[in-house]
Amino acid sequence: MKAVLIRNKIGPAEDLYIGEADKPIAGQGELVIKVTSMVVTSMCPLSDAYDARLWPLA
Repeated sequence: MKAVLIRNKIGPAEDLYIGEADKPIAGQGELVIKVTSMVVTSMCPLSDAYDARLWPLA
């Protein structure tokens, strides 16, 4: 599937690129959520919004 990826996990907007990624598969107790839109604002770099998090469902 097509995805917006970032080189080196962190960096400026120039490090973003469109590439291919494996389609995610949910494991036991997990969900896959289809995101149809999102927004990036000037406040995002001030928060820890770039840290990926996995939250337990139960």
